[in-house]
Amino acid sequence: MLARNRFIPLARWMPALLWMGWIFWLSSQQALPPPPGISYTIAAIAGHFVLYAVLMLLLLVAIDMPQQPRAARVKVALAIALIYAVSDEFHQSFVPGREASVFDIVVDTCGASCTAIAWMVGWRRIATY
Repeated sequence: MLARNRFIPLARWMPALLWMGWIFWLSSQQALPPPPGISYTIAAIAGHFVLYAVLMLLLLVAIDMPQQPRAARVKVALAIALIYAVSDEFHQSFVPGREASVFDIVVDTCGASCTAIAWMVGWRRIATY
């Protein structure tokens, strides 16, 4: 039973780590195919927003801080998402045909922040029932 408990933290982190790997892979592509029926700019903004909104949710699930207030978990997850967004843009600066963008970091942060707000509001609603 003790050996099984050691793998629980890894199991909690695996979805977030895999998602980060997928973001890294997407950033490694010289060009992504344009989406049908949507402008490339809108698709890129929506893509960044959604990728980091999901990453934030996966980080919130992965981080286990039972002795701390929920807000501490959100702050840690948001910090990890922001650091990853910055590192992702830095990584893109080395990919031919891609460039780093502060605007992308802002959109990534907005996606993660929206998930953080929904998480906190959801917890408050659950606690009041």
